[in-house]
Amino acid sequence: MIVANNKRLRNFIENASSTLILIAGFILAIMMAITTLDVSGRYLLGFSLPGSTELIRASLAVSVSLALPAVTWRSGNIALGLFKGHPNRPVERLRNFFVSAISAVVFGVLSVLLFHQAFDSLKNEDVIGYLELPIAPVVFILSIISAFTAMIFAVQSIGTDRLIRSVRSDHELG
Repeated sequence: MIVANNKRLRNFIENASSTLILIAGFILAIMMAITTLDVSGRYLLGFSLPGSTELIRASLAVSVSLALPAVTWRSGNIALGLFKGHPNRPVERLRNFFVSAISAVVFGVLSVLLFHQAFDSLKNEDVIGYLELPIAPVVFILSIISAFTAMIFAVQSIGTDRLIRSVRSDHELG
């Protein structure tokens, strides 16, 4: 039963991470198109695309945050090799536990703070620059993604990640 639940959890996180990466890639493609139109318009026609800077800034924030859960789940985070030991040593497992647990708490707190900020932005009708795009939807997205990242760190900290990875290894070998 535990292995089945871990498989479901692994599949959920893998599918969600892959979907978020696809959405982030789509947003990056839109950012490239906006930048190309802006630069082409500036040099060929003498005027730039209005509001392109604000669109690029908001898109960059969303695309980077969308990729964060997948990077976290696949252990693609940048780590300093000086403090990394053999994964089976007890000290290394303890270090991984503390890093993941602290990261889960930090991202959980960040998610709550962003959620409150999103409601404040919604209530105050805050907008971004020239195009007057509402800020609240972007901050809500950042809050949800931070909560998902906190969940991934929590899963990694309680050791479920080790069981999931062993199930993944067995599945890939078989």
